[in-house]
Amino acid sequence: MIRCTTYLNGTIRDDLPLAEISDVIPKAENQVWLDLEGEPPERMQLLKEEFGFHDLSLEDCVKAGQRAKVDEYPGYYFLVFYSPYWDAAHHRIRARELHCFVGPNYLVTAHREPIHAIQTARQRWGQHAAMIPQGIGFLVYTIMDSVIDEYFPLLQQLDASIEALEERLFQPQNEQKPDDLFRLKKNLLYLRKILAPKRDIFNALARRDQPLFSAQTQFYLRDVYDHVIRLIEQVDALREMATSLLDTYLSAVSNKTNTIMKSLTGVATVLMMLGLIAAVYGMNFRHMPELDWPYGYPAAVTLMGLCGFIMALYFRRKRWF
Repeated sequence: MIRCTTYLNGTIRDDLPLAEISDVIPKAENQVWLDLEGEPPERMQLLKEEFGFHDLSLEDCVKAGQRAKVDEYPGYYFLVFYSPYWDAAHHRIRARELHCFVGPNYLVTAHREPIHAIQTARQRWGQHAAMIPQGIGFLVYTIMDSVIDEYFPLLQQLDASIEALEERLFQPQNEQKPDDLFRLKKNLLYLRKILAPKRDIFNALARRDQPLFSAQTQFYLRDVYDHVIRLIEQVDALREMATSLLDTYLSAVSNKTNTIMKSLTGVATVLMMLGLIAAVYGMNFRHMPELDWPYGYPAAVTLMGLCGFIMALYFRRKRWF
């Protein structure tokens, strides 16, 4: 799907033919937002003809799995961004890749899958008509801010998961498996991976010597930069909590194992004493007085029971059982 939105003569329009984009861009007061959704190879020729983008940026746009980054080319910036979402089927966080070509008065967004932040940004851009004359930077801010806002609910969900795991961990008769803990740490690591480069992106875009954006727009970009820093700090805090929770779980498993081993050791010691008495009277030597005694068997069994009871009582007081 291709959608071209323009700001011409003080109004927002959606009816500009794609072949006329190159005629509209030279006028500084005009603004063009071209949104491309789907597989990008067949659209690269359009971008090269209408905008004159560099081949390297077009190649990065075609290849998926790029690192979040901002590259500066003559007259425009190329950004790689990631919009997160929760994959309920696999209980993990995933992200959709978003490519942006940012020029003095145009923005091209390309993505293979639908991105909710794009729809949110389109609504916000239309609702703040007074900010549109500030330049294309306000539209870039709107999209980036909408993407960053999608991270906060995910962090709240992960925070709630950690609290639930903590409650389950300290419940009696807990049979919790470490799968949830490892999945949680994996999600946090993935969030950290796609969030960390965004700090450098906004640091570069919000520079005071940045020629593409007005001073007013840079204030908004620095606000998004602060949000990114806060998100990274929250992710780091949750990772520490998850690591501490995993250490606590492993300690609990180790303590439970030690308790079981103490109990088994006590039982084995008691049985070893009973086996010793049985072994002595099982040797069947000819000159053993007890073998000819009529009460030898009851006496031996009584002795075994008494020794076992005394040792069990001792271990019980030592809390081995």
